[in-house]
Amino acid sequence: MVARTGSNVTLPCLGLTGIAHSAVARLTWLCYGCTESAVVAAVDASLETPLVQFRDGVTTVLERRDRIRLVPETFALRYEPVLVRHSGRYLCRVNGLSEDHANIELVVQDVPSQPGVPLITNFTSRSVYLSWAPSSRINNSPIQHYVIHVSKGEDGGWSDRPILTADNRTTFAVHNLQPFTAYSFRVTAVNGMGASPPGEASYHIITLREAPGGKPVILAAHNTSATSVRLRWRPLAADQLRGEFQSYRITYRERNATGDRPREVRIPDEETQSHTITGLRPFTQYLVSLQVENPAGFSPSTTVVVTTEEGVPDAPRNLTVVNVTATTATIAWLPPAQPAGRIEGYRIYSTLGNFTNATWIRDTGPALQYTLRDLKPNSTYSLAVKPFTSKHEGRYSASAELLTQAAPPDPPRLLHAACESGAAVRLWWQRPSLAESRAVRYLVQSQPAAGGAVSELQVPAREEQYRLSNLTAGVTYKLWLVAESRDTAALRSAPSESRLVEARQRCPPAGGGGGGGGDSWLDGGGTTLLVGCLCAALALLLAITALLLWRRQCRSSYLYLEEWPSVRTPLDSDPAWLRDGPNGAPAPVAASQFPLHVAALHADSDIGFCKEYDEILEHTSKLGLPSETSQVEENKKKNRYQNIDAYDHTLVPLRPVPGQRRGDYINANYIDGFLVRNQYIGAQGPLPHTFHAFWRLIWEQRVQVIVMITNLVERSRKKCDMYWPKEGSETYGLIQVVLLDERELATYTVRKLLIRHSKKGRPVERTVYQYHYTNWPDHGVPDHPLPILSFVRKSAAANGDGAGPILVHCSAGVGRTGTYIVLDAMMNMLQQRGSVNVFGFLKHIRTQRNFLVQTEDQYVFIHDALLEALDSGDTEVRAERLPEYLERLRSADVSVYPCHTLDRQYQLITQYQADEYELAAALASYNQAKNRSRQFVPSERWRVHLSPRPGVEGSDYINATALIGYERLREFIITQHPLAHTVEDFWRMVWDHNVQTVVVLTPADDEEYPPFWPTLHEDIDSESFRVRLVEHRPSAVGYTVELQLQSTQDDYQVSVRVLGCPGWPHVSEPAHRLIDRVQRATLKYQDGPLLVVDRYGGTEAATFCCLTTLSKQLRDDGAVDVYMCAKLYHMRRPGVWQTQDDYTALYHSVEGLARPAVSPTPSVQSEAESLLRPGTLARRNGSLRAPPDGRESYLRADCV
Repeated sequence: MVARTGSNVTLPCLGLTGIAHSAVARLTWLCYGCTESAVVAAVDASLETPLVQFRDGVTTVLERRDRIRLVPETFALRYEPVLVRHSGRYLCRVNGLSEDHANIELVVQDVPSQPGVPLITNFTSRSVYLSWAPSSRINNSPIQHYVIHVSKGEDGGWSDRPILTADNRTTFAVHNLQPFTAYSFRVTAVNGMGASPPGEASYHIITLREAPGGKPVILAAHNTSATSVRLRWRPLAADQLRGEFQSYRITYRERNATGDRPREVRIPDEETQSHTITGLRPFTQYLVSLQVENPAGFSPSTTVVVTTEEGVPDAPRNLTVVNVTATTATIAWLPPAQPAGRIEGYRIYSTLGNFTNATWIRDTGPALQYTLRDLKPNSTYSLAVKPFTSKHEGRYSASAELLTQAAPPDPPRLLHAACESGAAVRLWWQRPSLAESRAVRYLVQSQPAAGGAVSELQVPAREEQYRLSNLTAGVTYKLWLVAESRDTAALRSAPSESRLVEARQRCPPAGGGGGGGGDSWLDGGGTTLLVGCLCAALALLLAITALLLWRRQCRSSYLYLEEWPSVRTPLDSDPAWLRDGPNGAPAPVAASQFPLHVAALHADSDIGFCKEYDEILEHTSKLGLPSETSQVEENKKKNRYQNIDAYDHTLVPLRPVPGQRRGDYINANYIDGFLVRNQYIGAQGPLPHTFHAFWRLIWEQRVQVIVMITNLVERSRKKCDMYWPKEGSETYGLIQVVLLDERELATYTVRKLLIRHSKKGRPVERTVYQYHYTNWPDHGVPDHPLPILSFVRKSAAANGDGAGPILVHCSAGVGRTGTYIVLDAMMNMLQQRGSVNVFGFLKHIRTQRNFLVQTEDQYVFIHDALLEALDSGDTEVRAERLPEYLERLRSADVSVYPCHTLDRQYQLITQYQADEYELAAALASYNQAKNRSRQFVPSERWRVHLSPRPGVEGSDYINATALIGYERLREFIITQHPLAHTVEDFWRMVWDHNVQTVVVLTPADDEEYPPFWPTLHEDIDSESFRVRLVEHRPSAVGYTVELQLQSTQDDYQVSVRVLGCPGWPHVSEPAHRLIDRVQRATLKYQDGPLLVVDRYGGTEAATFCCLTTLSKQLRDDGAVDVYMCAKLYHMRRPGVWQTQDDYTALYHSVEGLARPAVSPTPSVQSEAESLLRPGTLARRNGSLRAPPDGRESYLRADCV
């Protein structure tokens, strides 16, 4: 009988054969060869072991009592369960008798015991040879084969896929292992019953090395300068290294230098994942290979091609003057011997005296020449040429001198001709304009009026009058003058205007009249001048007398009205909030640490901001500050919002007016600034029945600047009432308010107001400026910090030293009001201390007026805006400092000017990269065919929408972006040159957005960029309008196209003018002339935005819009902010500034404006006045002038 270990087995008693159950008196079960020992093979088969006895009805179990029992009914032996050691020959002896046939052979089988520990007899890089001892017990079933388990790594687990041997041999070779890897092995034996427990594991063995098997992955390879490239890679995985790391090997050579031996760099640090290769040639392609080395060899190489940046080109050669006239000169030169890049053009500098003109040309041929125009005759110019690439300005050529030919002088201006006694005439004239730079002589020519020969007399150049004698008495002479140069080829001017004078022996007295036009100069105007001087002196005397009388009569009333001093007072010591940090953290934060501080607050979805803002709210709510005055029944109606009260302890008081026992109430609080008590007044937007109290507050608190940060209506809800006159004047109680001037700009409006206080009928006046920000949403934040930072600086600077607090209000006077106050105070702190504590300051001022900085988003915006202020500095620069500032921007000494260089500004401007979701419409599959270039597409927020057509997907899309200007938020639209299938969309945009002027800068190319307007014989028809050509006028610099758009539904029509300047700014007219031409053309077309078209709606169009904005700012403010304009344009249409040269070109164009007259630093009054009284820019000879070298001059921006 065969059984499996663990099963239950019943052995029948064969000795009962022929014996009745009742006849059994005695029964014994015996086992031969059985034992309790685990080593079955060592048991003697003849050894008899009694197991169970039965006698006289009593059963006795002698062995294995827990496993065996006697079945009474059959006297069978029952194992529960049976084990391997129970194998043997069993005999049932009945009544002392035994028979051979009563033996039963029981064989119990089980899995084998575990094999021995594997021994490693040999190994290679990928194989290991094993040997082991077989199982000590096979448990009645022979070994069939073995299972080998593999563990990879010193701490690795056992493989899920063990190896099965083919037979029961105890040696085996394991293949397909990994080089230089630790392995351990164990063996399991398998017989007919199954697998044994696993044997003990072997000691770890490390396979031999091989050369690295994988290529290092180069993640990035780019140039970092003209002589260096940077390589960044991902290291090999450990299983690919196949040995100890020894080094990274970088080899490189010029791509075209096939015969040169590559240069090599070894990097022994395994942790290094990048390297910069230096000492390369500019603008050269290099093959760069990367390998990994271990003791067994090198990995396969990864090779990339990298081109170094364009370097600084050498100077042009052989600059010569080819042809010269009085006003033109043609010059020629050869390209530089070492261009160090792709030469895109040349800048030509012509210097005369203290002024330098800079001209760009886009010519890169082998022989170059250019004709300079509008030169000054008979003048010596210094000429220089330098090349430029897309990255760098080249070196200046050797200078060349140019002397223009002489030109005829301007004719003199004949002022007077008078008769003198003795048959003589005296003439007075004004010297011609060229006399200052070129000496001339004058020819006095005379001729009898009745006809006759012309007489001519020479007069020295220094004279401005002459007495012509020896004339014939009684004869009327026609007299005139001619200017003549003293060159060898004497050039004469045109004749001056002539005068008729009668020669007499005795001339009448002055005023008595003479002949013809010969009255004395006194008769001709001197008398008038004398009378005018007397009248002016008399008027001045009367004015002084009236002033003295007025001061005498009104002194007491004036002093009464001015008796309150300003409540703004400096603090004697640092306030406690200065050191109050969130959750007890140290404060303030140094400017150098502020970027890291803001980044930490932004981490984990702005959790840092959330915690700080919640701590501020909790602190204020615990204080329970009283606002009982606001809750008085008669005052509740004076609150715009019932939940916005004014704290009692900082409430701004109003003085009682006649008939009042105590002063009136207004919802306004004093708020501290940085180290100044009561620097601000935070107030709600006035209600109609509180206008009189509001203006009394302005008067009594000596407010000079009102900052309004709300629109009258927002989202169809009234946010503030109009508390100033729309035009003329309005009287609010005791205060009369007169609107003197108003200037609307893109993001804010400045109003100049005159206020009069009537006391006893005697008016007293003051001037107040209102700065009204119009682009800040309620409960929200502006779309970008730069405009609001500029607004804060300008409005705060307009408040004079002797003035009262700045009054700031929005609608409720808490959210936007608090944001403005914190920004201004923290910028002052940065400037004075070089540190900032937004948390502590806001926590402090929230105890002075409730709910200041009303949302967490506003709290976050404050930090982001201050970070922008630190990064960029104050980039608005007055015109007279423009040369100094630009020179500093170009300074290569970053240790002196680390914050502000052209390179740094360009990085800041272009650091924003739009995500795909921000370009969703432009990148949609149904719109992609409408884009000429994927590089220039509109972002969702600023794209121009068309009226959608029902059921047509993407019908509202056109590749166009709205841009901010100087006077309007959407002053410009820039777009690509229309494709054949988007021409109708283009005219739909013109129609939908009321465009009346289109500027086209696309190069003249009828095949690639054909005209998109109709012809005389064929109109363009759309569903709701028709486009018709009226006139096409070509000109020397471009063309003008007059069009009419006629509605197909009614009689409405609109005129559209297209101004073409093909290829600008690389060809055609200079920037200032095109801007002037467009401005003149659009004087009658101002309703809609200016539409600017270039090839892709890219750099050229953005440059034109930016320069137009800057020219207006320079004209009106006497200052420019190139950085802000460029950055806002990049935010709206990412990628418009493709290279740093695009940005530098803006400065080149701005510095081409004439240097304005240098005036003293303006007072705070003139800062506000500059927005209200536009200035002028000097021009010379009809062209805008640039300052002398440093040709690319400079502006200054200090680090905050």
